[in-house]
Amino acid sequence: MYTLIFSKDRPAQLDLLLQSMALYVKSWQDLLLLVMWRATTDEARAGYNLLFKTYWDIWEREDTGSDDFRKSFTELVSTYPEEYMQLLVDDCLIIRNVPLASDGVWFVLSDAMKAPAGSVFSLRLGKNVTTCYSENGRAVKQPPDIKWDKQISWNVARHQSAGDWSYPASLDGTIFRTRDLAKCIAGKKFNNPNTLETLLAASWPKTAVMHAHANPSVIGIAHNSVQDAGYKNRCGSGSADELIRMFLDGKRLRTDCVLKGLLAAKPNACHIELPLERFML
Repeated sequence: MYTLIFSKDRPAQLDLLLQSMALYVKSWQDLLLLVMWRATTDEARAGYNLLFKTYWDIWEREDTGSDDFRKSFTELVSTYPEEYMQLLVDDCLIIRNVPLASDGVWFVLSDAMKAPAGSVFSLRLGKNVTTCYSENGRAVKQPPDIKWDKQISWNVARHQSAGDWSYPASLDGTIFRTRDLAKCIAGKKFNNPNTLETLLAASWPKTAVMHAHANPSVIGIAHNSVQDAGYKNRCGSGSADELIRMFLDGKRLRTDCVLKGLLAAKPNACHIELPLERFML
């Protein structure tokens, strides 16, 4: 499976995600892993340069503008032969074991995602998700026909206005069929991950079935915002620049400390705010 991570001005947070992948994704080194990255300051670029020395051969050329991003992503989904593509963003964290190697999640994908068009597998949804962070913590109803087994499935069209449960287009730990992505973006305009997700959300097949594990393995840590999409997603008041400065001073976000913070917070949504500066050691 092809795994693509989007990152902009967040080398410290990307480092945390890659640490968690090494910890929790079985045979993660065997995945076709690639990072599409962008640095808009010299400090951010210096942070990524530090990552280049630690994580080899996973870097797409730097995205220096909107047209670069569209062309690069379109080429990736059009030319890579892998049937499935997992999308992640740099403020995600893997929080438990994820069987994504050839002997793991494939039995789920090959059977559950054959039909209908637009079916996706979400790594961020599970039985703990009862609120929608991006909608100011609004309480949401879980699909009533879910049978809480190791794997769960539900039809998106029958569960509208259910927050993240009715949102198959998230870039935060969703596995797509590559051909569905290619079809959805063909001839369309987008210039960064945010506008890509907006495009996918608006045009994704209404027949989509979503699949997940009963317990999520990905969560988004909404610490700061670095987007320039013309609108602002909900996030905490943290500073990406401050994390970069600490990273360049030799500190790193400690996966074990962040996971303890999450355990204490008991998240009930796909995103959570954490004071990441406290975990830079």
